[in-house]
This record gives sequence, C-alpha cells and structure tokens, in this order.
Amino acid sequence: MSNIWNIAVGMYKEMSRNRIFYVAVIFSVALVGVAALYKTVSIDQEVELMRDAGIAAIHVLGVLTAIFVASTSVSKEFDTRAIQVLLAKPVSKEEFILGKYLGTLLVVLVNVILMSAGLFFLLLIKTHLFHFGIYRALVPLCFEFAVAGALSILFTIMLKGVIGPIFSIIVVVLGHVTHLLPFMIERAESLVTKAVTGIIYYVLPNLTYFNLKELAVPGEYIPPALMGGIVLYAGLYVAMVLVVSMLLFRKKQVALT
Repeated sequence: MSNIWNIAVGMYKEMSRNRIFYVAVIFSVALVGVAALYKTVSIDQEVELMRDAGIAAIHVLGVLTAIFVASTSVSKEFDTRAIQVLLAKPVSKEEFILGKYLGTLLVVLVNVILMSAGLFFLLLIKTHLFHFGIYRALVPLCFEFAVAGALSILFTIMLKGVIGPIFSIIVVVLGHVTHLLPFMIERAESLVTKAVTGIIYYVLPNLTYFNLKELAVPGEYIPPALMGGIVLYAGLYVAMVLVVSMLLFRKKQVALT
C-alpha cells in the first residue's frame, strides 16, 4: 500500500510542477469574463446561466484533466524507460497501475475543488447567497472523472502516442449517448445487429448516470439510493477497467524485459 501511495504522491508533485493547476486559475478568470456578458437578462436568469456554464466548464475540464494526466504520466514512464527502473524496485505491476490511478484522482480532485470554489465564490459575490447546490451536481461528476481516468490508463497501455487519449475522449463522448442503445436494439431487425449493439451497450460506460445538474438548484437533494447506485456503478466499472489494464500491462512488461 505504501508503494501505491508513494507513486501517487510523486505523480501529484510532478503534475504540480507542470502547472496543471493553472487550469483552475484560467477557469476562474474565464468565468468572470463570461459573467460580464450577462447584462441583458434578469438577475435570476444571469445566475442560472452562470451556474450552468460553470458546471459545464468544470465537467469538460475535469474529464480532459483526468484523461491527459493519466495518459501523460503512464506514457512518460514508457517513453523514458523509467518503468524498468521503477519495476526493478520492490514495486509490482499492479501497484504501478493503482498508484498512477490514485495520482490521477488526486490531481483531478484538487483541480475540481479549486474550480468549484471559484464558481461558488463568484455566485456568492453576485447574489450574496450561498449556492451549495452546485456541489450536488459536481459530486456525481467526480465519479465520471474517475471512470475517464481509468479508461485513459487502459488505452494508454493498449495504444501508442496520442491515440490513447484520443480514443479515451471518443469513448467518453459515446458514454453520454449509451442510454439510447436499448431503443436501437428494440428497433433492430437483424439478430447480429442486436447482438453487437447489446455488447457495445454493456461495454461502454453509461455516463448519463453522473449528469445531475438539475439538482444544483435550491431545495433539491440527492436521494441516498441514487447516490449509492452511482458509487456502485462507478466502482464496479473502474475496477473492471483497472483489472484489464493490469492484465495487459503484465504482458507488455514481458516484451520490455
């Protein structure tokens, strides 16, 4: 467990030196600039637009951060052959994968906290009210970021260069339309089409589970059963992806040694 944590902390420090956290500063400045455009609408509409735009921006930046942090960290180890030195120490291949994944989560979590704090205080300054509702929408999104990070590690091990993160982005985008596949299966006439579509439905992540921006308004809350389902689904999907990553990584290392 100590090896996993050491790898994660080392990755976090490295990404901090790469100015990954400046994304949060840029995000906050961009929000202020966008807020200046909301002069022709009512205060309620302005707040709603600011809230929705802020949550959408955190959503996009969170996914991209998870994908590129995971991909960059893992691919760098292979490109510089540092992976051989690392695995020569008492570090297992499984600990390497889990450490990189945990490091990705740390980087993404800090970025999301900074960005959401910027949105929260901007809304506070604008309305003099506490908009705690934004966190009800952002917490489920963090589980989507966790899924995106796991997928990025998998595709970085499977594919070379920029193809890995690009493929990760494609899968994440497809994950937001997965819920439409059951309707396609019902209307498909060919058994082959039904079978292929069904496989795709169960392999791709259903990321609509994590999109709860309608709960960002005052008076709403996340039902415990819904939150439990989100945690369970994300946990099982991430575990599956990481297990596959470990198996592929084990074979990849045989070729390197």
